[in-house]
Amino acid sequence: MARGDDRVLSFLGRDPVMLSPAGEARRTPDATFRTVLFTDLVGHTEMMSRLGDERGREVLRRHETITREVLKSHGGTEVKTMGDGFMASFGCVTKAVECAVGLQRAFAEQEGEPLSVRVGLNAGEPIRRGRRSVRRDGDPGIAHRCEGGGRQDSCGAGEGV
Repeated sequence: MARGDDRVLSFLGRDPVMLSPAGEARRTPDATFRTVLFTDLVGHTEMMSRLGDERGREVLRRHETITREVLKSHGGTEVKTMGDGFMASFGCVTKAVECAVGLQRAFAEQEGEPLSVRVGLNAGEPIRRGRRSVRRDGDPGIAHRCEGGGRQDSCGAGEGV
């Protein structure tokens, strides 16, 4: 099974190990409540224009490293990256909120090129649609819109949080 499929299964609260080599489920676990977190690097396009490709990619890699470290330290699972943003999953709303705050602090304290992130959160039961498409009964689009509409260095949350 491809690594992306494993991430989808993890997001759904299903252990990829529970699948047979043919990809058939050995058992069907109940849906698990998840909190989804989206991030967006503020001013990414302007930064890339200002710094140029090589320096801009170095800064973007630093953003990715910081984000992954904070996600890991708060028990988050990276679901996917989207250029200058992340989608992550948490089994606990509290851990996701703590991670959102941790991300804001980490970016405020980092040295070098100033980086700001917006964070959006929403919670609910994940629903699988198709092989790789996942949505939540809490709609991840809400979390994505929460972070997208926020001010620089802000966190937003849907009703489920």
